[in-house]
Amino acid sequence: MGGWGGTLILLGAGSFLLNMIGMEFILLSWVDMWGTIPGIGIRLGVIALGVVILAVGGAAASDE
Repeated sequence: MGGWGGTLILLGAGSFLLNMIGMEFILLSWVDMWGTIPGIGIRLGVIALGVVILAVGGAAASDE
């Protein structure tokens, strides 16, 4: 589960940084379809989802 969370964090943060310099991941090029502010919100949401998945996965792993 941590692998998925880390991947989401990397994709979200990478997309955020690349967007600042005028580039984009092809996989996430649809994010700016609704405008700049919603695109930033989607990127931050992907990062937040990755953090939540990492936290839940870490808590589940420590219970075992």
